[in-house]
Formats: sequence, C-alpha cells, structure tokens
Amino acid sequence: MGAFLGSRISFNTQGLEFVLTSLLVVIFLEQWYKEDNHILSITGLVVTALCLQFLGKDLFILGAMFFLALMLYLGWRKKWEPMKE
Repeated sequence: MGAFLGSRISFNTQGLEFVLTSLLVVIFLEQWYKEDNHILSITGLVVTALCLQFLGKDLFILGAMFFLALMLYLGWRKKWEPMKE
C-alpha cells in the first residue's frame, strides 16, 4: 500500500536531508546530556565510523545496526533478568 501511494503522490523533498540530519543530531545530544556514562554513545559513534570506513556508504547503516545490536545483546545478556510476578 505504501509503495502504491508513494508512486501516486509526489512532493518536493528539497532540504529534507538537512532536516533529518539535524533531527538525529538533536536526538543524539539529548541522549548525551541525559546519560551519566557515555560509553553507549561513544560506542555507537565508533562502530558507525568503522562501518562507514570498511563497508562503504551503501552498506554502513546495515552493518552498524547489526554490530550495535550484537554488542548490546552480548553486553547486557548477563544483566537482564525476567520480570518476576
């Protein structure tokens, strides 16, 4: 349905890249100010930069999401406990 509507409705997307980049920067800074420990933010920046360097601009987002999800799973697997009712 989304593909159908997307092909039928057109609008000007000029400037959208700037708006989305600004939004992501603001979200990152808000999270940075809320955190006491910045290890997650720094890890995200480093992993993303490494994926961009080694995977290229076409695949870096997919690689970064995979590696970050893997790191979060491995890092907090031991700390997670199911809720007890």
